[in-house]
Amino acid sequence: MITIQSVARLQRAFPDGMQNYCTAKISEGEIIVRRMYFHPGKGPLIPIPEHFTAVQCVNNEICTDSVTIISKNLTNRLEYIALRLLQAALTVLPRPLALFLGGVAGMIMYRTGIYRSTVSVNMNHVALWDPDTARKITRELYSNMGKYTVDFLRSPYPLPPYRVHGYKEIEPLFSQGKGTVVILGHIGNWELLATVFGKMTGKLNVIAKPMRNPLVDRWLLDKRNASSVTTIYSAQALRRMMSVLKKDGIVAILIDQYMRQHGSAVPFLGKEAMTVSTAAGIALKTGCNVISVEAILSSDGSYDITVLPAPHEEMPDMTDEQRVLRLQTIHNDIISRQIMAHPSHWFGWFHRRFRNVVDYSASRSRKRRG
Repeated sequence: MITIQSVARLQRAFPDGMQNYCTAKISEGEIIVRRMYFHPGKGPLIPIPEHFTAVQCVNNEICTDSVTIISKNLTNRLEYIALRLLQAALTVLPRPLALFLGGVAGMIMYRTGIYRSTVSVNMNHVALWDPDTARKITRELYSNMGKYTVDFLRSPYPLPPYRVHGYKEIEPLFSQGKGTVVILGHIGNWELLATVFGKMTGKLNVIAKPMRNPLVDRWLLDKRNASSVTTIYSAQALRRMMSVLKKDGIVAILIDQYMRQHGSAVPFLGKEAMTVSTAAGIALKTGCNVISVEAILSSDGSYDITVLPAPHEEMPDMTDEQRVLRLQTIHNDIISRQIMAHPSHWFGWFHRRFRNVVDYSASRSRKRRG
């Protein structure tokens, strides 16, 4: 059993600060410090973004005793204050001016080379455009990133002007009693989508990871709650998703990031990539509806929101594993088409999306030298 230590004692034991996973000898037994995720003795891990939790490890099993360690409060508060000041400044400015400044900030990032090597490696790997076109897309990408960030940070009301395409066609799906999964990519303004569809449907849930800064996480949670959007943290996603769908609810999940042990290798932008299987697996298990949505910023500052149902295929001669892989491929094809139609609006170029087949070490070393 753990003898509860004072906060000061624990902080002295970790003079270099709390990392995601740290170990140290404190009193009797080995203490493991885990950030964000731990719920002692109650099944699935759930997020605890407000603090770190220390637990004793005996024979590789987590015991039920825990002590709370408050850490990095000052840094978190300073980050949060800076965020709120920036939000206030961008909200006060006329939106066209704020978007212009966001585009300028994005181009400054482009000129300084931040993440540019990773973008270049991804562009070269998918090989969809000639070098001149790829460079043009990259410049536009950084400018768009700055503009989308401005709209994300500004007060959500009033909403930017937007047009919705295809909603009337898919609206009947929301009353069929089967539930709906919305597959998304990091393309355009996915937080605006949450705001718009949260208000329109009143039953939208989004899968998300908690932010490293608990104050920022609370700020984002409050933004979503104000739009009737419920956040489901990824550590508890599967059980909560099933519960929502049983009640004919809607769950949105981003599927375009690299996945390790919970993914499968299926084509993405024409290349093999480890892809999360959650959406496909749940669609197969529950028979729920699947739709895709995107919100793309136009040159006039308005948004075009497009809603499409996912294609349905009969797969009578396949095993369940083969069906999941086929559904993953269908879902990836949808996101891939969105990216190819709007390549300078996909934030995934900044991610190491193809880590299972591409060596990003050279891009990381160039980033360090830069």
